Amino acid sequence: MYLEALLKRYREENGLKSQLEAAEKLGISPSLLSSAKVGQKPLADHWIVEIAEGAGVPAGEAVARYHEEREESPKVKNVWAELAKRAAAMAPKTAGTAAALMIGLHCKSLILLQNWIFW
Repeated sequence: MYLEALLKRYREENGLKSQLEAAEKLGISPSLLSSAKVGQKPLADHWIVEIAEGAGVPAGEAVARYHEEREESPKVKNVWAELAKRAAAMAPKTAGTAAALMIGLHCKSLILLQNWIFW
C-alpha cells in the first residue's frame, strides 16, 4: 500500500524507529494512523501532505497516489493516476500548488480541474 511505503520513508527520513514515534511527531492518534495504514480508515489530506513533506516526497504526488489507491471507480482512479504522474514531474516548488488544488476536491470537480489545467 502506498501509505505504508510513505510512512516507512517518513520514519527513515526522520530517524524514527516505530510507527508510534511517527504518530507522536505528526501529532496524530496512533490508532488512526494504524487504521489508515492498512486501509481501514481514510486519512485526511492534510496528514498525507505532512507525511509527504517529512518524507521528502512531492505533496501533490503523495495526495494523488493515496487517492488513486483508495478510489474504486476506474474512471476516477485514472484521473488520480494522471494527476500523480503530472505532480511527480513538476518541480518541488509547484508540486505544493498541485496538492493544494487537489485537496478537498470532489470527484466531479477533480475531473473538471484535470480538463482545465492539463488541456
